[in-house]
Amino acid sequence: MYKVIEKIGDMNVYQYDYDYFDADTNENKQSFITFVDFNEVPENYKEDFSKWLYGQTMPMIPGLERNAVYSWDWERYYKMKTRGTPTYFD
Repeated sequence: MYKVIEKIGDMNVYQYDYDYFDADTNENKQSFITFVDFNEVPENYKEDFSKWLYGQTMPMIPGLERNAVYSWDWERYYKMKTRGTPTYFD
């Protein structure tokens, strides 16, 4: 259903492929989304990352319920934390 395509800070980044109907062109199409599984976030980041995510949109990935996070959100957060850039809650 989804596959690992890269790693960001030891976190697997997954790709989820899906089909959709484009009403503008009247065609069936395919696309994908990249995400990380919140369950895999290292314990030392979970609480802060969870606070940082508050109010963010999150993808709905079958089988993960509310545990998928867009890969670009993890990447932005991880880079800020590992480079010492303050996030809004620091």
